[in-house]
Amino acid sequence: MTFTKTATLVALVFGIITLSAPMSADAAINAPRCVFNTIVQPSNNGGTTLSWKAYDAHTVTITNIGSVTDADAVVVYPSVPTTYTLNAYGYGGTTTCTVTAQPVSSYSFNNTNIWNAVRPAQTCSLWVNPDYVVPGGTGILSWNAGNAARVSIDQGIGNVGNTGSRVVPNTGFSRVFNLRAEWGNGVVKTCSATMNPVGVVAPTYSPTVPTVTATYVALNQVPYTGTNDVAYILTLLAVVLGILTLLYAKRDTFRRAMMGE
Repeated sequence: MTFTKTATLVALVFGIITLSAPMSADAAINAPRCVFNTIVQPSNNGGTTLSWKAYDAHTVTITNIGSVTDADAVVVYPSVPTTYTLNAYGYGGTTTCTVTAQPVSSYSFNNTNIWNAVRPAQTCSLWVNPDYVVPGGTGILSWNAGNAARVSIDQGIGNVGNTGSRVVPNTGFSRVFNLRAEWGNGVVKTCSATMNPVGVVAPTYSPTVPTVTATYVALNQVPYTGTNDVAYILTLLAVVLGILTLLYAKRDTFRRAMMGE
């Protein structure tokens, strides 16, 4: 009787363990990633636009701001240099991206400081800041054409002043801006600047999926690499074995009682 109960208990425990094992399937979980930019926009009176994008994250927060969506932008007006940290929480871990926004008084939109040195009068310069922009973000296109008589920029901008800045959106494609400066003596100079969208960062690994070329798997293969249905069949057999063992034990006990043993 003791052996019968022990065998039944072992069979039931074996069945429970076998049943629960296939439920823990291995799956590749990507670690979260993020892109975080600062953009200075004259239209925001010197405010700094924080623009970000998080990948494979279920929760995103930014210090001094709180919980945010995985892709968005917000304008801040710090009075002192302020560091903002983006925390992206995902099932594959946690990652952070950090930017620093300068106070409003630190920015000069005409960038005259870089023209303090003596430079030839008939030159032009065109640049984008930042030159890589996250989806939904914007950049600042700035230029200086000295004392040119006529200045124009393509991409639908048209005629502009000798110096200035303009907000340009990220269209999802690289944009090349060309400036043409003309002087009264017939001299023409051109310059260009490119704004690139930030693409999706590729994972550092690529999980491979095995290809099954056979229509069957031999049962004597060790270890067994077939489907998880075998585990459930073994579980069912173990449970049935336990039940049959109990029934046999009760039948044997009843027979002995009837025979007076």
